[in-house]
Amino acid sequence: MKKILPLLLLLLISCKENVAQTKENTNTDVENYKKGNDELQAHNFSNAIAYYNEVIKATPITSTSLITAESYISRGVAKGELGDQRGAISDFSKVINTSKIQDLKAKAYYMRGIGYLKMEDYDSACTDWSKAGEFGITKAYELINQNCN
Repeated sequence: MKKILPLLLLLLISCKENVAQTKENTNTDVENYKKGNDELQAHNFSNAIAYYNEVIKATPITSTSLITAESYISRGVAKGELGDQRGAISDFSKVINTSKIQDLKAKAYYMRGIGYLKMEDYDSACTDWSKAGEFGITKAYELINQNCN
């Protein structure tokens, strides 16, 4: 499982530079999101959650809200690293059920699959990784090969 965290961080950080202010999010939201990512990279998971909470509290998730959805995904990763798999899965599910942005849904399925794996719910993990793979995350197929069937 230790090999998964760097992969997750790489996946999340790939979006960090592309986040810009949208009409739904303020400069403060963008700054809190970036600070949360910095804390996540530094493995300061509780601090990261606090920053992501600020974004989530300020701007509800909508079908097109990039920063808020990314904050849910990143907060889910931090929660998972702190052992709160149910909380992580809930955050990933929020994005899956709300966002219409395919890349975000793909990441959320991938991450939720990891949460399910940590809870030893292999069927749900494999189902989510399959969906992530369909959305274009080819690394999901590696996890399927390693953990499914």
